[in-house]
Amino acid sequence: MDAFSIFNALGKFSESVNKPPVSLLEERCVHKQHNQATCDRCISACPTHAFELADGQMTLVAEDCVRCGYCVHACPTGAIVGQTESDKLLKRVAQHTDTSRLELACAYRSTPKIMADPQATLFVAPRCLAALSLSTYVELANQGVTHLSVRGDACADCPIGQLAAQIQETAANAQQLTASHPVMTIDVITELRADSPPVRSIQDTNQHRVSRRGLFQMFTQVNETQAAESHESAYPPTLPPEHQRLLTALESRPDAPSTWASSLTVDGDCSACQVCVRICPTRALVMEVGRKTFRLSLDAAYCTGCGLCTAGCPENVLHVDTQAEPDTTAMTMLTVGEIRECKRCKTIFSGGSDLCPACAFRRKNPFGSRMLVNMEG
Repeated sequence: MDAFSIFNALGKFSESVNKPPVSLLEERCVHKQHNQATCDRCISACPTHAFELADGQMTLVAEDCVRCGYCVHACPTGAIVGQTESDKLLKRVAQHTDTSRLELACAYRSTPKIMADPQATLFVAPRCLAALSLSTYVELANQGVTHLSVRGDACADCPIGQLAAQIQETAANAQQLTASHPVMTIDVITELRADSPPVRSIQDTNQHRVSRRGLFQMFTQVNETQAAESHESAYPPTLPPEHQRLLTALESRPDAPSTWASSLTVDGDCSACQVCVRICPTRALVMEVGRKTFRLSLDAAYCTGCGLCTAGCPENVLHVDTQAEPDTTAMTMLTVGEIRECKRCKTIFSGGSDLCPACAFRRKNPFGSRMLVNMEG
């Protein structure tokens, strides 16, 4: 390797080290797409209140971020980008001899002195345990982990310990997904027994011994790594990376329940305006329009529950159903109805009037406006 190549590699390495912990892609945020969006997953869960919403604009105060990693997989549209380093954990687990029983401790806590599971291998996760996403849990099960103990016993004394609720919620959802073959049992440990045995050894995912030759090899492999990360996915590029990863992991688990998926219901008369279809960021909604009828269907596997379609529905008849377990292997019909042509603007719509909803509104409000979707930016 010549001096110029080394200089460029060092520059790239410096950029990766000094880049902000997470980034907010405003164009993907639901609040950028619609001024009535209600999603607040990042705001409600962030332990340091690094996300702020004012006048329909989401902002990230990067200096307040503590790199917990939860928001990266919690965002339903992939608007938050950052490193949870799950790949590092999965790689280290795969390299170990026996990981059928695994114990995970937080990287931000003091070094554990005792074990929750004396038969397990203790790994220190790269981030806060809240960074563990559904896909990470499923991939661990796919790698042969049968018993997983998640060490939350230090959360009570942690400055960001409020994330314990998110850790338990994600683990509970993952338990349902890994209850079929291959089965993995997940235990979130909140308190250790008095007779717990001492730790024999710790596998730290953040500690890697790299030789001088290995360091140069890391630099020469930068382009190869970038090429591997940019491989073509079998799923639409509109799907957030975490959602794509979960779907890929679930391909090995055909019997897994669809508790991870969101569903929609139509409560009332749909006007077939197609606003929901146009605004859906993952293309999960599809409307088929024939000569006399229309059909609105949902691909639940692609729905992330962001709520944009419900915010944009002018008739307010579309609702997110978080309790349903939809069929993620086929399209689900939400509603079907007859259509007609508006006598004024010739738009196809469904309803008993001769005018489409927009023209009917203008007739009653000649000086008003009907803003369906916020298209700023």
